[in-house]
Amino acid sequence: MNEQLEDVQRERDLFRRILELDTSSGLQALLGETLELLVQASGARKGYIELRGSDDSPAWSLARGLTDDETQLVREQISTGILGHSIRTGETVNTASALTDERFASRGSVSLHKIQSVLCTPIGQPRPFGAVYLQGRQTAGPFPAAAVETLRLLARHLAPVLGRARTQSLEAAQADPTQTLREGLQGLDGIIGRSEALAEVLRIVTLVAPI
Repeated sequence: MNEQLEDVQRERDLFRRILELDTSSGLQALLGETLELLVQASGARKGYIELRGSDDSPAWSLARGLTDDETQLVREQISTGILGHSIRTGETVNTASALTDERFASRGSVSLHKIQSVLCTPIGQPRPFGAVYLQGRQTAGPFPAAAVETLRLLARHLAPVLGRARTQSLEAAQADPTQTLREGLQGLDGIIGRSEALAEVLRIVTLVAPI
Protein backbone atom coordinates (compact mmCIF):
# COMPACT_ATOMS: atom_id res chain seq x y z
CA MET A 1 0.00 0.00 0.00
CA ASN A 2 2.84 2.36 0.88
CA GLU A 3 4.55 1.60 -2.44
CA GLN A 4 1.32 2.36 -4.34
CA LEU A 5 0.97 5.65 -2.47
CA GLU A 6 4.57 6.54 -3.26
CA ASP A 7 3.97 5.77 -6.95
CA VAL A 8 0.89 8.00 -7.01
CA GLN A 9 2.76 10.82 -5.28
CA ARG A 10 5.73 10.46 -7.65
CA GLU A 11 3.47 10.63 -10.73
CA ARG A 12 1.65 13.62 -9.24
CA ASP A 13 4.97 15.41 -8.77
CA LEU A 14 6.05 14.58 -12.32
CA PHE A 15 2.87 15.93 -13.87
CA ARG A 16 3.13 19.02 -11.70
CA ARG A 17 6.59 19.59 -13.15
CA ILE A 18 5.09 19.43 -16.65
CA LEU A 19 2.77 22.29 -15.73
CA GLU A 20 5.73 24.23 -14.36
CA LEU A 21 7.90 23.86 -17.49
CA ASP A 22 9.18 27.23 -18.70
CA THR A 23 8.11 27.67 -22.33
CA SER A 24 9.31 31.28 -22.53
CA SER A 25 13.05 30.58 -22.59
CA GLY A 26 13.18 28.95 -26.02
CA LEU A 27 12.79 25.46 -27.39
CA GLN A 28 16.35 24.30 -26.64
CA ALA A 29 16.01 25.22 -22.96
CA LEU A 30 12.61 23.50 -22.86
CA LEU A 31 14.17 20.35 -24.29
CA GLY A 32 16.72 20.42 -21.48
CA GLU A 33 14.03 20.58 -18.82
CA THR A 34 12.00 17.89 -20.58
CA LEU A 35 14.93 15.49 -20.90
CA GLU A 36 15.88 15.97 -17.26
CA LEU A 37 12.31 15.15 -16.26
CA LEU A 38 12.15 12.00 -18.42
CA VAL A 39 15.55 10.70 -17.30
CA GLN A 40 14.58 11.09 -13.66
CA ALA A 41 11.19 9.46 -14.21
CA SER A 42 12.68 6.41 -15.89
CA GLY A 43 15.80 5.94 -13.78
CA ALA A 44 17.96 5.91 -16.93
CA ARG A 45 21.64 6.81 -16.81
CA LYS A 46 21.72 8.46 -20.23
CA GLY A 47 19.23 10.24 -22.44
CA TYR A 48 18.72 11.96 -25.78
CA ILE A 49 15.73 13.91 -27.09
CA GLU A 50 15.09 15.02 -30.64
CA LEU A 51 12.39 16.95 -32.50
CA ARG A 52 11.96 16.98 -36.28
CA GLY A 53 11.62 20.06 -38.46
CA SER A 54 8.98 20.75 -41.11
CA ASP A 55 10.94 18.62 -43.62
CA ASP A 56 11.02 15.71 -41.15
CA SER A 57 14.78 16.03 -40.63
CA PRO A 58 16.36 16.38 -37.16
CA ALA A 59 16.08 20.04 -36.15
CA TRP A 60 16.48 20.22 -32.36
CA SER A 61 18.21 17.76 -30.06
CA LEU A 62 19.86 17.47 -26.67
CA ALA A 63 21.83 14.75 -24.87
CA ARG A 64 22.39 14.00 -21.20
CA GLY A 65 25.03 11.61 -19.86
CA LEU A 66 26.12 10.50 -23.35
CA THR A 67 29.68 10.96 -24.52
CA ASP A 68 30.28 12.92 -27.72
CA ASP A 69 30.79 9.65 -29.62
CA GLU A 70 27.60 8.13 -28.20
CA THR A 71 25.60 11.25 -29.06
CA GLN A 72 26.96 11.22 -32.59
CA LEU A 73 26.08 7.53 -32.85
CA VAL A 74 22.45 8.14 -31.92
CA ARG A 75 22.24 11.01 -34.41
CA GLU A 76 23.84 9.01 -37.21
CA GLN A 77 21.40 6.14 -36.68
CA ILE A 78 18.30 8.35 -36.96
CA SER A 79 16.88 6.61 -40.04
CA THR A 80 17.81 3.01 -39.28
CA GLY A 81 18.43 2.79 -35.54
CA ILE A 82 16.27 2.46 -32.46
CA LEU A 83 15.20 6.10 -32.39
CA GLY A 84 14.33 6.06 -36.08
CA HIS A 85 12.31 2.87 -35.59
CA SER A 86 10.30 4.48 -32.80
CA ILE A 87 9.52 7.60 -34.85
CA ARG A 88 8.61 5.61 -37.98
CA THR A 89 6.34 3.10 -36.25
CA GLY A 90 5.03 5.19 -33.36
CA GLU A 91 5.99 2.32 -31.05
CA THR A 92 7.76 2.38 -27.71
CA VAL A 93 10.92 0.26 -27.74
CA ASN A 94 11.92 -1.39 -24.46
CA THR A 95 14.74 -3.88 -24.75
CA ALA A 96 16.87 -5.49 -22.08
CA SER A 97 19.79 -5.59 -24.49
CA ALA A 98 20.02 -4.15 -27.97
CA LEU A 99 22.87 -6.62 -28.45
CA THR A 100 20.47 -9.59 -28.37
CA ASP A 101 17.34 -7.90 -29.77
CA GLU A 102 16.88 -9.28 -33.29
CA ARG A 103 15.51 -5.93 -34.48
CA PHE A 104 18.78 -4.13 -33.74
CA ALA A 105 21.52 -6.70 -32.98
CA SER A 106 22.69 -6.84 -36.60
CA ARG A 107 23.57 -3.15 -36.63
CA GLY A 108 27.30 -2.71 -36.33
CA SER A 109 26.94 0.33 -34.07
CA VAL A 110 25.02 -1.69 -31.48
CA SER A 111 27.73 -4.34 -31.13
CA LEU A 112 30.57 -1.83 -31.43
CA HIS A 113 29.26 0.30 -28.56
CA LYS A 114 27.82 -2.66 -26.60
CA ILE A 115 24.43 -0.98 -26.18
CA GLN A 116 22.45 -2.72 -23.43
CA SER A 117 19.06 -1.67 -22.01
CA VAL A 118 17.23 0.94 -24.08
CA LEU A 119 13.85 2.62 -23.72
CA CYS A 120 12.68 4.84 -26.56
CA THR A 121 9.26 6.38 -27.06
CA PRO A 122 7.88 8.70 -29.75
CA ILE A 123 6.63 12.23 -29.10
CA GLY A 124 3.42 13.26 -30.84
CA GLN A 125 0.51 11.27 -32.25
CA PRO A 126 -0.69 10.07 -34.69
CA ARG A 127 2.43 11.20 -36.55
CA PRO A 128 5.40 11.54 -34.21
CA PHE A 129 7.52 14.68 -34.59
CA GLY A 130 10.22 13.53 -32.20
CA ALA A 131 11.34 10.91 -29.72
CA VAL A 132 13.15 10.45 -26.43
CA TYR A 133 15.89 7.81 -26.20
CA LEU A 134 16.96 6.51 -22.78
CA GLN A 135 19.83 4.12 -22.19
CA GLY A 136 21.27 2.21 -19.25
CA ARG A 137 19.92 1.11 -15.88
CA GLN A 138 21.55 0.51 -12.53
CA THR A 139 20.52 -3.17 -12.75
CA ALA A 140 20.41 -5.63 -15.65
CA GLY A 141 17.25 -6.24 -17.63
CA PRO A 142 14.66 -4.11 -19.40
CA PHE A 143 13.11 -1.00 -17.91
CA PRO A 144 10.26 -2.02 -15.58
CA ALA A 145 6.70 -1.85 -16.86
CA ALA A 146 5.85 0.98 -14.46
CA ALA A 147 8.69 3.12 -15.86
CA VAL A 148 7.59 2.40 -19.43
CA GLU A 149 3.99 3.37 -18.73
CA THR A 150 5.06 6.53 -16.88
CA LEU A 151 7.29 7.52 -19.80
CA ARG A 152 4.48 6.98 -22.29
CA LEU A 153 2.11 9.10 -20.21
CA LEU A 154 4.67 11.86 -19.79
CA ALA A 155 5.49 11.87 -23.51
CA ARG A 156 1.78 12.06 -24.32
CA HIS A 157 1.25 15.03 -22.00
CA LEU A 158 4.48 16.72 -23.04
CA ALA A 159 3.69 16.47 -26.75
CA PRO A 160 1.31 19.49 -26.86
CA VAL A 161 3.80 21.64 -24.93
CA LEU A 162 6.71 20.67 -27.16
CA GLY A 163 4.50 20.85 -30.25
CA ARG A 164 3.53 24.46 -29.57
CA ALA A 165 7.14 25.46 -28.90
CA ARG A 166 8.21 23.64 -32.08
CA THR A 167 5.56 25.45 -34.16
CA GLN A 168 6.65 28.80 -32.74
CA SER A 169 10.28 28.06 -33.60
CA LEU A 170 9.36 26.96 -37.13
CA GLU A 171 7.35 30.13 -37.66
CA ALA A 172 10.20 32.23 -36.32
CA ALA A 173 12.60 30.41 -38.64
CA GLN A 174 10.53 31.46 -41.65
CA ALA A 175 11.11 35.09 -40.72
CA ASP A 176 14.66 34.48 -39.49
CA PRO A 177 16.39 31.43 -41.04
CA THR A 178 19.16 31.69 -38.42
CA GLN A 179 16.79 31.26 -35.45
CA THR A 180 16.72 27.46 -35.28
CA LEU A 181 20.47 27.28 -35.79
CA ARG A 182 21.13 29.83 -33.04
CA GLU A 183 19.12 27.71 -30.59
CA GLY A 184 21.53 24.82 -31.11
CA LEU A 185 24.74 26.85 -30.79
CA GLN A 186 26.30 28.88 -28.00
CA GLY A 187 28.17 32.19 -27.97
CA LEU A 188 26.22 33.83 -30.81
CA ASP A 189 24.78 36.76 -28.86
CA GLY A 190 27.14 39.20 -30.56
CA ILE A 191 26.39 37.99 -34.09
CA ILE A 192 23.81 40.24 -35.74
CA GLY A 193 21.81 39.40 -38.84
CA ARG A 194 19.24 36.96 -40.12
CA SER A 195 20.04 36.54 -43.78
CA GLU A 196 20.06 33.22 -45.61
CA ALA A 197 23.81 33.69 -46.17
CA LEU A 198 24.42 33.88 -42.41
CA ALA A 199 22.16 30.86 -41.92
CA GLU A 200 24.31 28.89 -44.37
CA VAL A 201 27.44 29.82 -42.42
CA LEU A 202 25.79 28.67 -39.17
CA ARG A 203 24.77 25.39 -40.81
CA ILE A 204 28.41 24.74 -41.65
CA VAL A 205 29.43 25.65 -38.10
CA THR A 206 26.85 23.22 -36.75
CA LEU A 207 28.28 20.41 -38.85
CA VAL A 208 31.92 20.94 -37.85
CA ALA A 209 31.51 22.13 -34.25
CA PRO A 210 32.04 19.60 -31.41
CA ILE A 211 28.76 18.06 -30.34
